[in-house]
Amino acid sequence: MQARGDTRAVTAACLNAGGLWQIYSTPLVGWMQSGSLVHVAVHAHLLLAGYLLTTAAIGLDSTPHRAPHLIRR
Repeated sequence: MQARGDTRAVTAACLNAGGLWQIYSTPLVGWMQSGSLVHVAVHAHLLLAGYLLTTAAIGLDSTPHRAPHLIRR
């Protein structure tokens, strides 16, 4: 199951980097500077892409209430 989580993180990182590359290599960066609606839409997209990358990289904790170290010995 760990390999599946790693694949999601790599995929999310590639999508995040690809989206940034598209923003800065197209006229979209000029549109962002001239229009506030485009600016807000791109920032919302970057926020959601960063959230996706973070959740894919961190994932869910498999043992959220683990016993203290002294008890586990």
